[in-house]
Amino acid sequence: MDRRTHPPGTQRPAADGTVELHDLSAEERQALSLLPARPLTTATATIRLPDLDTRLRSNALAQGLAEALDELGPLFTDRRAARDAAAAQRAGLWSAAEAASPRPP
Repeated sequence: MDRRTHPPGTQRPAADGTVELHDLSAEERQALSLLPARPLTTATATIRLPDLDTRLRSNALAQGLAEALDELGPLFTDRRAARDAAAAQRAGLWSAAEAASPRPP
């Protein structure tokens, strides 16, 4: 969901899934209540990302979740991309090690 793969004005992938937050303070619950526009009364909250995306698109800024995150900058780590990069690096190291090891006669 970055600007390189989704230039401004192009369709971005729809937000999908949920975020579950635990041990929320009263202040955090109050602030989070503004996102889904409903009161959060327990110390645990589940935010549906499609609902959050819709809510963000309907505000004065008219930006969805992906655009809002782009504006905030890299706050999150793409764990899948990090795993894939690490696996590719390991595979490259193994290939290099196999190519450099002497072959039995």
